Amino acid sequence: MKALLYSILAVCLVLGGCAGVVRTDNAGDKKYSDIKSAKLDTKAIGEVTYGDFKNIKISTSSPSIDSDLLKGRYEIVSVSGEKDKSFEITVAGICDCLGFRKWSIVPHSYLVDESGNTISTGKFATPNVQLLAGNFPATGNYYVMIVADSASAGKRVGEVYAGLMAGGIYKPDAFAISMTSHPTGIVQVNWPKK
Repeated sequence: MKALLYSILAVCLVLGGCAGVVRTDNAGDKKYSDIKSAKLDTKAIGEVTYGDFKNIKISTSSPSIDSDLLKGRYEIVSVSGEKDKSFEITVAGICDCLGFRKWSIVPHSYLVDESGNTISTGKFATPNVQLLAGNFPATGNYYVMIVADSASAGKRVGEVYAGLMAGGIYKPDAFAISMTSHPTGIVQVNWPKK
């Protein structure tokens, strides 16, 4: 009986780790042609403070951008900045790695001000991780916009390695499964202390 309870608790903890902040209003039918208009008409679904992180769910209820350069659903979180203070914010697609399904959002991230002007554009660290870095131009509220690249959906973005126990011998990295890009999923917005 104890083993069953521990198993149920373990499953709940693992699945709970996949949870993210979700949009409560259904904005899935809203489409914008640029970052500025998208920011001005969309409320942030959460706030990330210095030294903290948030998991954000981009779903079919999220609004979308459709332009020549950028296509995909997006979400926005707010951050507070101080004039001339440097920032490094990481935006990472979290692998949905249940069973043999291995996929992740390929994020395009932007730091914008209250008026929707772009302050910083994310630079790729890996195919599913971007870094926003720079200095805040003024004290105030800023917004991290994360667009899940739907143009790359289904394309290979990496591999997930798995070990294998055979005959009492553990073989690390025994096989690899391709991870592909997906237009919805979870991203982590992390603003670590330096």
